[in-house]
Amino acid sequence: MSGGLNALGAEGALDIAAGLLGTRPERLDPLYPRAGGDDSRSFRLWAGGRPLLLKVMLRPGSPVGVYFHARLRQASVPVPELVSFSADAGPSGAACGIFEWVEGIPAEFDSHECPPYGETEFGRVLRTIHGLRHARGFGRLDDHGATSHRGWIDWVADGVERSVSACVTRRALRPQLAESLLALPARFADGLRAAPPALLHYGDIMHNGNMIVDPPSRRILAVVDFSDAIVGDPRLELAWVDLYFGAHGYFGRGFDLARFRLAYGDEADADGALRLFYVALALVTMLTYVDPGSERGRHHQMLLQDIVSRLGATRVRSGADRESAR
Repeated sequence: MSGGLNALGAEGALDIAAGLLGTRPERLDPLYPRAGGDDSRSFRLWAGGRPLLLKVMLRPGSPVGVYFHARLRQASVPVPELVSFSADAGPSGAACGIFEWVEGIPAEFDSHECPPYGETEFGRVLRTIHGLRHARGFGRLDDHGATSHRGWIDWVADGVERSVSACVTRRALRPQLAESLLALPARFADGLRAAPPALLHYGDIMHNGNMIVDPPSRRILAVVDFSDAIVGDPRLELAWVDLYFGAHGYFGRGFDLARFRLAYGDEADADGALRLFYVALALVTMLTYVDPGSERGRHHQMLLQDIVSRLGATRVRSGADRESAR
């Protein structure tokens, strides 16, 4: 298909869907999410009267997330059925997949709203995901379960470098703060190398429409959007929960963090300098896309400066330090 994904219209999407399903859908409508969607195009379609979701990735080699999806389904996490998948049927050889359509409301909210899902159920779902371990490497998962990095520290260092560079380009970070951030992965090398290899949705499971919920009951109907899954330290995703709802929160109004912690377990209370570093990592990631001049952007910049200053006053003990203390 010529023109690439950016030129993908309804007819092109219908052709892809027909190839995946073996029959041409009766109807197809494009979907435009309020947030996200930069890595793919999505369409709602109907085939044989059945509502479905077509997802076509933006770049060849980017995963739809079928491996992560399969692991969640095996663990009884509520996910939509995967109807069909191709690693290269999209424009320019991009991956694409068709999932069942789950009727409900995307779990999007702003700082003035109560999150539209129950804290207890969310804690249980996240605990189940973090209980899924992976034996082969760290970083981003492809559709076959292969990872992008051998070590967690490698993925974190690369991520910090990319995010800091993007923030400096868009003037969301001052050079001195950027330099301090770039030095942090090396300071936390011991803790990063000891991280357990758990499956993570990577932060935005609680926002960005990545859960479908039933508003009256606040029940989670499905976890969706699997393409950004990574293998890493669960404390990183818990840092995102803290950033949204906890002591560092910007979205915390109306969220009962105690109910979440009770459902998730004791690990939700894990604290210390490494956890604080993960909050800083989440903040600098957010600043790659949040308007730096907005109220939220200014909040994140001030909080990030405060956390990095606190980390600068914290001595991270190395393996040699611990041996000499014995």
